[in-house]
Amino acid sequence: MNEQIPLTVPIDVVAERLGVSPWTVRTWLRTGRIPFYKVGRRVLVRVTDIETLLAAHYTPARRPAEPTSNGNTGRVSVARVAPKPRRRAAAR
Repeated sequence: MNEQIPLTVPIDVVAERLGVSPWTVRTWLRTGRIPFYKVGRRVLVRVTDIETLLAAHYTPARRPAEPTSNGNTGRVSVARVAPKPRRRAAAR
């Protein structure tokens, strides 16, 4: 069977696709972050608008540091320093 991708989806599908709650999606709709259609009581969002939102917030992964000839990655390690013990207040 030939399944077609829907042109619009309801709020719960948008929330699932973006990994946020439906209330977050409603806030984004209300503030204009995501365009939508309102058909009667149903609120629908175009799939292409979801993809555009995802593409606009895409951050590529950083390239990991390559090891040098001595095996060091060039990253600086930071030693942890134990905090100084607190002084107790003198009894009055």
